[in-house]
Amino acid sequence: MDDGMQQGYLIIADISGYTAYLTGTELAHAQNILSRLIQTILDAYRPPIELVELEGDAVYVYLPGADAGDQAVLGAIERAYFAFARQRDSMGHLAACVCAACRNLPMLDLKFVVHFGEFAVQRLAGRSKPIGPDVILVHRLLKNHVADVMGLRAYVFFTDAALARLGLDAAALDLRHHREEYEHLGEVGGAVLDLAARWEQERALRRLRLDPAAARSEHAVDVPAPPEVVWAYLTRPAFRARWEPGLAGAAAGDTAEHAPDEHTHGAGGSTLLDWQPFEYYTLSRALDAPLAPRVTLTTELTPTPGGTRVAWYCAPAAGLRAALGFTLGRGKLQASQRAGGERLASVLAAEWPPPAAESAPEGAATPQLEDR
Repeated sequence: MDDGMQQGYLIIADISGYTAYLTGTELAHAQNILSRLIQTILDAYRPPIELVELEGDAVYVYLPGADAGDQAVLGAIERAYFAFARQRDSMGHLAACVCAACRNLPMLDLKFVVHFGEFAVQRLAGRSKPIGPDVILVHRLLKNHVADVMGLRAYVFFTDAALARLGLDAAALDLRHHREEYEHLGEVGGAVLDLAARWEQERALRRLRLDPAAARSEHAVDVPAPPEVVWAYLTRPAFRARWEPGLAGAAAGDTAEHAPDEHTHGAGGSTLLDWQPFEYYTLSRALDAPLAPRVTLTTELTPTPGGTRVAWYCAPAAGLRAALGFTLGRGKLQASQRAGGERLASVLAAEWPPPAAESAPEGAATPQLEDR
């Protein structure tokens, strides 16, 4: 049945690069990755935003106009995008797998279209679904020329109708005017918000780098390569598998099908908290120790005359359980860091600099997170 005409915001979040990503990748891993990213978007939305349906690589929601506060729409979109970007970057950084689906994670991004209009809400089988011409319009807006004109992959395209209701500060948000034209619908004007720029601003406000003075465990090793090369060996699965304890099974060049299990994307619930390419990155992870304590681990790169000093600083999360578990597992952690550091130095001594007749290891000078 229909509930009569009402007004509200129609919002679609669409994963950019979805088709290209699926082409030539291991389907099991690709589907697992995409499912986790879509669930991350869903988890970021909160009432009164209502899910309409999942449309392949898109999440379609609506927000009744009467329930929308001045910042409800922009806040919901930024929250969803920040959660998506954080999850994508965590999975890409922590992956121990070298399959194409895992390697190509950086190509995925997220775009939104937002329109304010009229619609009827059809309720069938306990689900609500807006219907009407404005619903058709917001779906047509997904096919636009923003990427071609502005070079953006992560953005929000607000229609003029949405902007008129939201009252956003165009100058403060650096909104850029944009127009599209569609058959039968005519010209649709609006403005575009660069979400990648907003994400960088968000990250800059939330820097998390463990101070050496606060560390309960630390280890450092000098390696004979510049920071940009060391960064690749620390962050790329194919390179990490050459030196990191526990990743011997993820050999470079392994193209076999892998089951979509947790060990390929951050074992122990690891989360990438912060990073600055070629300088440091910080993780939250569960330590392999009694009580599985949560710890914060910063890996820091400092240039030296002979290459780079890599330092690991680690401290337990708050709470007695974490502190006790960390005490019990610190010896094993330090042994692993010593073994890994020695192996990293040995591998880089053998592989860097490359012989004059050969090139550097593929991608070594363009680390994974720098591509974001």
